[in-house]
Amino acid sequence: MARHAVLMLLVVVMSWNWGGAAAQVFRPPWNGTFPMGPGGGGAGSVGGGGAAAAASVPAMFVFGDSLTDNGNNNDMTSLAKANYLPYGIDFAGGPTGRFSNGYTMLSFLGCRCCHRTTTPPATPRSTAFVIAGVGSMACIPNMRARNPANMCSPDVDDLIIPFNSKVKSMVNTLNVNLPRAKFIFVDTYAMISEVLRNPWSYGFSVVDRGCCGIGRNRGMITCLPFQRPCLNRNTYIFWDAFHPTERVNILLGKAAYSGGADLVHPMNIQQLAAWQP
Repeated sequence: MARHAVLMLLVVVMSWNWGGAAAQVFRPPWNGTFPMGPGGGGAGSVGGGGAAAAASVPAMFVFGDSLTDNGNNNDMTSLAKANYLPYGIDFAGGPTGRFSNGYTMLSFLGCRCCHRTTTPPATPRSTAFVIAGVGSMACIPNMRARNPANMCSPDVDDLIIPFNSKVKSMVNTLNVNLPRAKFIFVDTYAMISEVLRNPWSYGFSVVDRGCCGIGRNRGMITCLPFQRPCLNRNTYIFWDAFHPTERVNILLGKAAYSGGADLVHPMNIQQLAAWQP
C-alpha cells in the first residue's frame, strides 16, 4: 500500500537483451496527445523539455508499489485492489487495477519507451536501471486526515529526504563500479514538491484532499467501489488518499523522460534509452 511507500523504491529495468515475445506496449487513451500542464519546463520545473523524438527499448521490467501497479493485485487475495470503478474512470476500457483515475507515471514512460516489436540487442547483457526516490508524503490526503486543522506531517519527509540522498549516492557508486550497466536516479520528491508548491502554475486548484475517498480530506479511507468521484479531476493533485491523479502522473512521467539534471541524474530516461555501453 502507498502508506508504506517510504520503504519502497521504484526500479525500472530497461533491457536490450530481450529475445522472446514482443514486450508489452502501452497505448494512451487520448490518441497520443498527453493532457499536460504548461509546456516548456526548464530547470526546476516539472513537465520537461520539448517534443524530441522518442528513443525506444525492447522491454521494461518494473518493481514498485501501488504507484506503478497496472493490475498486479487483481488475482491476489488482498484488500489492495483498484480493478473497480471509479478507478480507471478516465482510462479507455475502464478499470485495470491501476491506482489512478487513468494512467500512472509508468504508463506514460511505457508509451514513450517501448517498441511494438522486439529489436536485436544493441550489446549483449547491457541493462539500464531507473531508480526513483520516494516522493513527498507529508501532505497526501491520508496524512492531512490524520492531523488536526488540515495540517501536513513534515516529520515524514524528514525521513524521506536523507533516504533519497543515500539512494542518489548509491546510483553514483553503481555507475562507477558497473560500467556495462547504467543507473539513473529520478527525484520524484523534487518533482511532486514543485507541483505542491506551485499548483496554479500547473493548472491545479485542489491540493488538500483526494478526488475520491471517505472522511476528512477524502483521505481516511481510499476510494470505494462505485463511489462518486469529483467531476473536475484535472484540477486535483490527488486522486485518492494516497495516489496522484492521471494528470500529475503524466507530469511526473514527462519530467522523468526529458527533464533536466536537477530532476533526473545523471541523465534522463530519453537519454538512457539511447545510451550505448
